[in-house]
Amino acid sequence: IMIANFAAMDIKPGSMGKPLPGIEAAIVSPAPDGTLAFVPDGEQGQLALKTGWPSMFRGYLGEDARYRTCFVGDWYLSGDVAR
Repeated sequence: IMIANFAAMDIKPGSMGKPLPGIEAAIVSPAPDGTLAFVPDGEQGQLALKTGWPSMFRGYLGEDARYRTCFVGDWYLSGDVAR
């Protein structure tokens, strides 16, 4: 779990919550040239997590190529739509 609702937070219906301490998250839009554009606050994009967290998974079973396509630089693209 990288993002969660905390007991002291007001919970918004449909919200995943906030990144846990030590987790860097951003909303991005992959560009055709292979770079990432960071989306302005409130706009829809894809949830990305900065790599290097202790429990980061190391691959999809039997799908190494798929795993590699989930990264742009140091960012893991979750595939989740968020704002």
